[in-house]
Amino acid sequence: MKDALIVTRHPAMVTFLREYCGITGTVIAHATATDVAGRHVVGTLPLHLAALAASITEVTLHLPAELRGQELTVEQLDEYSESLRTFVVRSEEEFFAVIREEAWRADAGYETPSRDPLIRLQEEEEAKRQEGGAA
Repeated sequence: MKDALIVTRHPAMVTFLREYCGITGTVIAHATATDVAGRHVVGTLPLHLAALAASITEVTLHLPAELRGQELTVEQLDEYSESLRTFVVRSEEEFFAVIREEAWRADAGYETPSRDPLIRLQEEEEAKRQEGGAA
């Protein structure tokens, strides 16, 4: 993943993402709504900010209790990382707006997609991202 917004205050995590995961992009220690809006973010965000991002990818770590709260090395990140997981977070209002639109389209006689609204949201975000990259 290139051109991601990486939100971390840990230098070893930046190195780990770049060297072990091939993820590069802008690195910031703390994010605002303006920073994350419409971006693919790698890191940890509160839900209200995650809902503004196009997606958020986390590094799943399974740390022993004695390492929690400590600054980790790149080697420790490699040892204790399980996977990268990407999520699309939406507010309840946005989710139900999609449901209402689908219901309206069905009632009005329009053909409606027979797929999960969350998948549709992901597809729409991906299309927006691709349009933005083509400009």
